[in-house]
Amino acid sequence: MPNKLCVALAAVFLWLPAAAEVKICGIQKDDLNFKQENNPYIITGDVILRKWTLWNINPGVVIKIANPPVCHHDSGFADTLFKRDLITIHVLGSFQCVGGSANRIVIEPLNPVSEGGVAWNGIVFDGTSKDYTKLFYANISGARCAVRIINSSLVVRNCILQKNQTAIFCDALCKSLIYNNDIVNNFSTGILIRKASPSIQNNLIVGNLTGLWSDRTSAFTAEYNDFWDNKDGDFLNCPPSLGIKAKKNKRGDSCDKDFNIFFNPVFFGSAAHKDSIDRDFKLATDTAKADVADKKLSRVIVQTVPDSIKKANLLNKPHVKWQLSPYSRLIDAGNPKSSFKDMDGTANDIGVLGGAEFSDN
Repeated sequence: MPNKLCVALAAVFLWLPAAAEVKICGIQKDDLNFKQENNPYIITGDVILRKWTLWNINPGVVIKIANPPVCHHDSGFADTLFKRDLITIHVLGSFQCVGGSANRIVIEPLNPVSEGGVAWNGIVFDGTSKDYTKLFYANISGARCAVRIINSSLVVRNCILQKNQTAIFCDALCKSLIYNNDIVNNFSTGILIRKASPSIQNNLIVGNLTGLWSDRTSAFTAEYNDFWDNKDGDFLNCPPSLGIKAKKNKRGDSCDKDFNIFFNPVFFGSAAHKDSIDRDFKLATDTAKADVADKKLSRVIVQTVPDSIKKANLLNKPHVKWQLSPYSRLIDAGNPKSSFKDMDGTANDIGVLGGAEFSDN
């Protein structure tokens, strides 16, 4: 009898439907709570998040953007920047996208795109409130313009925006606080500013075509950022003082008048990290330690022991992606205000791993 019961139960489980992926398209009138256990969420066509409607996106959620769209619905947002045959998420309501340092939210194309290509238009925040709209600890890629902000004070922090055409477009009346993000390897512009007044602080802006592109007239602040290897330049149509080294920061490194610096970030495990270890004269080698009376024995020791246990530890220390090497000049180079302090209580580190997990900024 027990065996028959087991067989019957097995048959029931075989017929249970598998957890279905959640597909989303069109006008969103009802609140939606995105949960990691329901991954992935598939955006199949243009989405309009209506005013007073809430999307609550929890840590660990993965959102895939169909390319090409399979559901055809007009987002209502028309612009020459966006292509009609690519998906737009148009946010008029509440968009609480709050991941965690160890459990990030991912928004990316469903299908791979060729190098330099894009698969969707991006997210447009249009007249949204700072109190009800957040973008924290999210990775966004593959978009023509990953984040476009219009008449909004959206806070964008601790995000990784890479391999988009433009990472952030602060459009008309944007008053966003944009801090501690990695804005890297975007094919056109890191941050584009037009008729807007954002505050841009503690960001790593690296490997884009242009770092920061303004309209010559916008009154914005850009402080305590690191610009590096932006192919066509760090600044375009920006105030002339940006990028002109005029003083030194608290670390003693050269910076412009707004404390922006211009150094290789030096990530753990990178070629620059390994090169820094090799150049560190403070690290004693085993050659120096082999000071024994028997010089023949000393040569044997030098030939059979690695250069330095400390060097090996620095090279092989476990680390997370985007972690700064101890040789990085971005460490403690962010805004020194207490509200920006790192989780360990030290001064802010520029980039995505800097700042507190939870902050009132």
